[in-house]
Amino acid sequence: MCDFQHWLQTLKREPEIGALPIGDSERSEPLSRLLDIATAIGEEKEFSAEDRSSYLRYDAIRYQQSYTIPLLIREGKLLSQRSKEKSGLFSSKPLKHS
Repeated sequence: MCDFQHWLQTLKREPEIGALPIGDSERSEPLSRLLDIATAIGEEKEFSAEDRSSYLRYDAIRYQQSYTIPLLIREGKLLSQRSKEKSGLFSSKPLKHS
């Protein structure tokens, strides 16, 4: 099972997040752009206005899916934890803004 699929299964096992009535594609599709951005940040590429817009769209989508702020934080922590375990995806270096 790929890391993303493992993360998705972990997410679905979280009682509050897993109880949200949304399918796997609805859970994962908004995240694909954020993962691209996170990878770029890890590679020390610039953080663009389009990237910032993607974060805002992600929040809006999750809000429509009944995510609360604590659930967004939990989802992010699970992704961060998984990424650090497997690839060191997130960098501790400051973001470069364009």
